[in-house]
Amino acid sequence: YNGIEDNCDERGFVWSVCGWAGTQRYSVVWSGDQYGSFEYIRFHIPTFIGSGLSGYSLASSDLDGIFGGSGFTYLRDLQWKTFIPVTYAMSGWANNDKHPWNYGPTTTDINRKYLKLKMRLTPYMYTYCNEAYETGTPVVRAMVLEFPEDPVTLDKTTQYQFMSGEWMLVAPVYKSSFDRDSIYFPEGKWIDYWDGTVFEGNQFLSDYYADFNTCPVFIKEGAIIPMYPEMLYDNQLPKDPLTFDIYPSGYSSFELYEDDGLSREHRTGAFSKTLIESDGPAFGQDGNVSITVGTYVGEYSGKPTERSYMFEVHVHKLPDAVLLNGQALQQYFSLEELQNADDGWFYDADDRLGIVHVKTQALSTAISFEVVIDVPVKIGENTEDSGLKVFPNPTKGKFRVSTEGSHIEEVKIFDMGGNLVEDYPVNIHGHTADLDLSSVLDGIYVLEVKTNNGLFREKLVCQK
Repeated sequence: YNGIEDNCDERGFVWSVCGWAGTQRYSVVWSGDQYGSFEYIRFHIPTFIGSGLSGYSLASSDLDGIFGGSGFTYLRDLQWKTFIPVTYAMSGWANNDKHPWNYGPTTTDINRKYLKLKMRLTPYMYTYCNEAYETGTPVVRAMVLEFPEDPVTLDKTTQYQFMSGEWMLVAPVYKSSFDRDSIYFPEGKWIDYWDGTVFEGNQFLSDYYADFNTCPVFIKEGAIIPMYPEMLYDNQLPKDPLTFDIYPSGYSSFELYEDDGLSREHRTGAFSKTLIESDGPAFGQDGNVSITVGTYVGEYSGKPTERSYMFEVHVHKLPDAVLLNGQALQQYFSLEELQNADDGWFYDADDRLGIVHVKTQALSTAISFEVVIDVPVKIGENTEDSGLKVFPNPTKGKFRVSTEGSHIEEVKIFDMGGNLVEDYPVNIHGHTADLDLSSVLDGIYVLEVKTNNGLFREKLVCQK
């Protein structure tokens, strides 16, 4: 280690199979030469958790062992190790060299997906690696470390799951099965990383279906997860745009850490920290969401003077508007349109129960900025207890309007210019009405429902 640092300007990097107290200051540690199997995966989960509790944040092991193994166990091992600091393969005495492309096209495609994700998660992982450097708090965190007041976490009940940083709960598949049992969620809401399903806390989840593509990962409400653009290795491409994957719930924050990634100058203060804050209603509730990106505090070689951003904000209702520093951004009706624009926003109701994609132009890193997502609670004359429900909304054409305790007398639909929409089928029967807008252009409309208890309005999105 000292030999490296005494002869170059870069950071010492040593790989050790074992060491005494203090080794964590100098070396990645790994668990030695072993056979790849599901049992190998099983016992390494608590091994890495325990290593973190012992001060070793950079603990890892050979992907699928150095002996034996298979395409299936390689895939499962790589999936969960996407969410630990150090992931590597070591070829040795197995029938196949331990390369992620050596197990056929299907396994190769899945391995590629997770390796790309790991690269994109670099700013999230790097920030928590710096926290480990500054405080000793590991990246791979025992559930009891993050939730010490939860009695379920006090014994070995949760030894086969962990928190990757503050926001990502990882429950590796460690059996030859497509089901994962006994996943425990502490208090709060937990969102499936892959499809957006919301789970309530203080309970266990069993029979979670994890096919070849899926490592069970759940995001704690309030999460702010920074991501770099897709690239094959560090610094292959500019780290622009910077994406924030946000699950807004009340107030939360994330302090992004960045430095030059190579030199030792960070030890003398050459780095920056940027506070990202999110504030809004509880997760899944209507109301405005405010996201603030602060100034980049600190200096280092290569620090960007300006940067563009993408936001992926998990909200379950189409916003009225999205504002950047108080100015309304242009709405687009496909992600492709947004990607081809300089800035703007697009709401995708089919992506993980609803995602607002926001794009900015390059903004100065010396000035903070605010993005506000205007999600209305109600429209027009509605009261909180109106009982008006529209499902599904957004709709691909057919939808149902229902009321609680009110008889529907008439339904009208207006475009956002206030023009009455005509020539669509509507069938009213008591407390419900069925409509079909299959012949209407995609867009945002206002639904006006007249009942015996008053007139109510609701925003409707037609998105085929």
